[in-house]
Amino acid sequence: MDADLWFTVLGPIRAWRGGSELDLGTPQQRKLLASLLLREGSQISVRELSNMLWGSATPDTATAVIRTYVARLRRELDGSPIRRQDSVIATVQGGYRLVNRPDSFDLAMFRREVSTAEEASKARDPRRAAEHLRTALALWHDEPLAGLLGEHASAERARLELLRLGALSRWFELELELGSHTAIIPELTQLVGQHPLDEHLHELLMLALYRSGRQAQALAIYRNVQEVLAEELGVDPGPDLQRMYGRILQADPDLLATTAEAGTLDNAEEDHEPEPAHTVTVVDRAPDIMGQHPTAPTRLPPRLTVFAGRSRELAAAREMLADPDTRPGTVVVSGMAGVGKTTFAVHWARQIAQHFPDGQFYLNLRGFAPDDDPVDALKAVRTVLEILGLRPGSVPDDLDAAVALYRGVLAERRVLLLLDNARLAAQVRPLLPDSSGSLAVVTSRNRLAGLQILDGARSILLEPLPAAQARELLVRRIGGQRVADEPEVVQEIIDRCGRLPLALSIVAARCATHAQFTLDAATTALRGDLGLARIATSLDALSLYEAYDCDVDPRHVFSWSYRTLSPPAARLFRLAALHPGPDMSIAALASLTGLSRQPTLSHLAELSNAHLLIESAPGRYEFHDLLRAYADELKQRLDPPEEQQQAQLRMLDHYVHSTIAALRQYNDLEPISEAPVLRPAVAVEAFCDRDAALRWYETESPVLMAVAHQARMQDHLEHVWHLAWATDTYHYRSGRGRNAAVMHTWALEAAEYLDRSLWQGISHRFLGDVHADLGSFTESVMHIEAALAIFDTHHDVKRRADCYLTLARVARRQGDGRESIAHLKRAAEIGQHHGDQLLVATALNNMGEQYGDIGEHDTAVKLCREALDLWTELDDQHALANCYDTLGHSVFHLGEHEQAFKYLQYAIDTFQDLGDKGNQANSLSRLGDACAAHGDNAAAIAAWSNAFTILKSLDEADPGELETKLRRAGTYGGVVQ
Repeated sequence: MDADLWFTVLGPIRAWRGGSELDLGTPQQRKLLASLLLREGSQISVRELSNMLWGSATPDTATAVIRTYVARLRRELDGSPIRRQDSVIATVQGGYRLVNRPDSFDLAMFRREVSTAEEASKARDPRRAAEHLRTALALWHDEPLAGLLGEHASAERARLELLRLGALSRWFELELELGSHTAIIPELTQLVGQHPLDEHLHELLMLALYRSGRQAQALAIYRNVQEVLAEELGVDPGPDLQRMYGRILQADPDLLATTAEAGTLDNAEEDHEPEPAHTVTVVDRAPDIMGQHPTAPTRLPPRLTVFAGRSRELAAAREMLADPDTRPGTVVVSGMAGVGKTTFAVHWARQIAQHFPDGQFYLNLRGFAPDDDPVDALKAVRTVLEILGLRPGSVPDDLDAAVALYRGVLAERRVLLLLDNARLAAQVRPLLPDSSGSLAVVTSRNRLAGLQILDGARSILLEPLPAAQARELLVRRIGGQRVADEPEVVQEIIDRCGRLPLALSIVAARCATHAQFTLDAATTALRGDLGLARIATSLDALSLYEAYDCDVDPRHVFSWSYRTLSPPAARLFRLAALHPGPDMSIAALASLTGLSRQPTLSHLAELSNAHLLIESAPGRYEFHDLLRAYADELKQRLDPPEEQQQAQLRMLDHYVHSTIAALRQYNDLEPISEAPVLRPAVAVEAFCDRDAALRWYETESPVLMAVAHQARMQDHLEHVWHLAWATDTYHYRSGRGRNAAVMHTWALEAAEYLDRSLWQGISHRFLGDVHADLGSFTESVMHIEAALAIFDTHHDVKRRADCYLTLARVARRQGDGRESIAHLKRAAEIGQHHGDQLLVATALNNMGEQYGDIGEHDTAVKLCREALDLWTELDDQHALANCYDTLGHSVFHLGEHEQAFKYLQYAIDTFQDLGDKGNQANSLSRLGDACAAHGDNAAAIAAWSNAFTILKSLDEADPGELETKLRRAGTYGGVVQ
């Protein structure tokens, strides 16, 4: 390894050789280097790298892209265009590792200094220990991995921040031991503000203040953290912090000593027992039926010691109650099974309980209980009244009379009702208090929209936890050290549990109560790698963990929602599991069931209301991963294989024919005659114009890739071929060449298996085009030659001419202008011979482009004007834009600057309208070049910047040339970027 290399991750990811900083490339490439660095010399597999870079959206080309990133990093880090045997990045079986020395990496040096500090502490040399920690902390320049995005980077950043916080905390302890209490107060105060829930930091600050003669401020710190912990977590300060408070309150002189006693400042965790129920005496407002000592006890469930996350939802809940004039009387907390509705509602209810002194009640309405025996309204009213002190038997048997008595007893009282697990609005409505000072908090798996519409209720929707909060839940249940030690394993647990609190809690409980059950073992089970034939999903493993407790078995919990569905909605839920995702349209779901749009909408409303499907955007629906697994199990058990097969084929027909309909609008082409026959009861999308087709392509693009892959795996090969053909234009214009390469490779396999010779030729020709665009010229020529041979056999002269167009592109990209022109002339001759104006126009325009490349701009302009006349007659907007782009480039070189600007701007605007981002960026780059040559540096930078932004949004584009132009403009043009 180069002895002059130096890497940093304790701030932005950077590297230097000697005194010169190295260019680490794109954010994704820097993220790959960061992943290698953070392994600190250990191997990292390609699969792990793929997950770190793309997560669940890993492309099929991930391995090739990673290989490209590694090659670029090697060139930069090794300082050589040719790979060296002693490269900094070594290839190991199945992955890579970074060969770096400990003194070449800031994190390694940080660890070394911290370790040395620990040794000095053990040797009872606090001054030397503090110096080494000061050196370690000086290596931090910003938040770690600054500028890197994504969940993996966030997880690593959190892990590194914990290391820094631990070092800082220990440094403060040592400074206190050395008597530097006054000096550290400003920095310690700032750190406490950044970590308001860290009790140990508060404890250190209190001690520093007390030793500095500021006893009152030290006590104020305690009262403040006490309020914050109660508000945010519903807990009291821990025993160490309480002990520090008590000693300061008593002015303990031993605290003034500057040699810390062993264990005095150790941070310990303690679970707190729930506070005893508190009762409040209330005025007897119904003396004839009330008992002698009516009370309003606190009947809420015990305080939760492991509540995590939900800060956004808690803030929204607090805001609802902030203004007395707009405060709702009812709040509905809804969400899917296992998302933590009851946990959230209990936590919030305990936070606000003091505002309701006349009673706080919890009632489980059992709306989704497995025995299907929900609590009716009369029974619930009777329960509350008896808790309030009414004599047994004094509540009328008539519901209306009982409700009237109930509301009379509650009149002018301030009570909190937590109505858990409601199924219907009608079950809840009689229990809603009339008093403006009371509040009913209702939890339900259904949305209970009727309470919002008719009763003015407000709604809080709970979704699966964000990744950071899911990690926080695991930290609180199994400890921060275990989570910090295995960040990748923890992330996989979070992903496989779908960030669902119930599932995460099951895994955490298993790990916490079985010391031998490691986090890695948990992921093995969740992957379905236990070696048991029936274990195939995360759902299996979660059910296996808690086989004897139905209340926490996800299958049973989900079943309580499923059993409430109407039969058609239940069938839609099951068949939707046939869809590969990531999301589903109404038309796709209607095709699966074979129903028309209106009943499908009705069933979707039922599923969405029950939170069994998520309406992620208007008209788009998603599964939670565990619910998908549950629906798939039900489908396999309840729906005959032939019905599943027909549903699958209807869905594939929907996508093939909808894609062809979009292509007809998007590219003014008619579908080929061999399109598959449309089955009955298939919903096909209709598009009014090109913009509507483009929007559909953009929305469905990831779905179409998933559908094609699924069709390939299930041998629906005609659908695979047609999906590849009908998405080619969109993939080309949107800069998704690698997607096109994958689709056409699948299509070629399908055509070969089906023994469809012409289809094979078309797929070869498409692959030739794609590889030409991607710079894989050998592969391009190979496919074009195969296509030419097939088209010769079929005497298909027109398609042979298309092959010459591709060969011309390859020759042009390789710098052989004359060879390119020769191919284009052959294509033009074929077009003229067969009266094919489109082919002639394409060849002429491409020749104009080629002549412009070799500097013969007069010839280029002449050819382009001929092509322009033909394109105008054909009314092909995309081709016209290409033609104007070529014209603009050439007429500028002939001195017609204003005309060139007009041509290029027309091309830019048209490409933007058509969604062709790659060509739009190319025209913007040319416009920038023209502006720079014209002396307008500001306009050049604006055009180049727009082009750079577009190319950065395309995974396969290389914006390096534009970056160089912008850097030069900023350096030499006097313009600050």
